[in-house]
Amino acid sequence: FPPMNIKAGLSGLPSLPTGEISARASNDAPRRLNAQLRSSEDGAIRIPSLSYAGRGFDLDGSAQINAGRQTVNLDLRYEGENGAEPWPGINAEGAATAKGVLSRDGALNRMSVSADAFAMNDFSVSGLNLTAEGPPGAVRVSIDAAALETGAVGEVSDLAASGVVNATGPTTLRLNKF
Repeated sequence: FPPMNIKAGLSGLPSLPTGEISARASNDAPRRLNAQLRSSEDGAIRIPSLSYAGRGFDLDGSAQINAGRQTVNLDLRYEGENGAEPWPGINAEGAATAKGVLSRDGALNRMSVSADAFAMNDFSVSGLNLTAEGPPGAVRVSIDAAALETGAVGEVSDLAASGVVNATGPTTLRLNKF
C-alpha cells in the first residue's frame, strides 16, 4: 500500500483484535482502506468487510485468518477503469476475482482466480480461469486463458497449462496446448 494515515479502533489486542481500521493515502491520491475485524476464542480473525478504493478502482471482499492452523480464506473482487492506479506506479484495469483457501499446515488448498479482461502495466489477460487445489506439497494448478500478453513475450492465444506447485520445494509446469 502507499503511505497512508491510519485510524484504528481495536479491542482484544494483541491476540484477538476486534474493531475497525480506516486509512487514507497521505499524498494527494484519493486512496482509502476500510476493514472490519472480528476475532473468536479459537484464534480465527475474520475480516467480514474489506474495501480498498480510489480514483477509478475498487477492491472489495472478505477474509479469515487462522494463525494456529496457518490458513487464510479469501474472497476478493477488483474492478478498475482505464488509468486506475491502485498502488503507486501500478496501473490495473478490468475485473478479476480470487476466492478460496490457502494453507501451510497440510490442509487442502483450494483457490480460483478469474478475469474476463484484466491488464496490469505491460501484462494483460482475457478469459482467465485459474484453479489451484491440493495439499501444500502438491498443489495442482490449472490455467486457461483466451489470450495473455506481456511486453517482453508478446501475445499468446488459447493458453492452457497445468502443473504441480510444491510450496516446500521446486515447482514444475507442463503446457498442454500453446
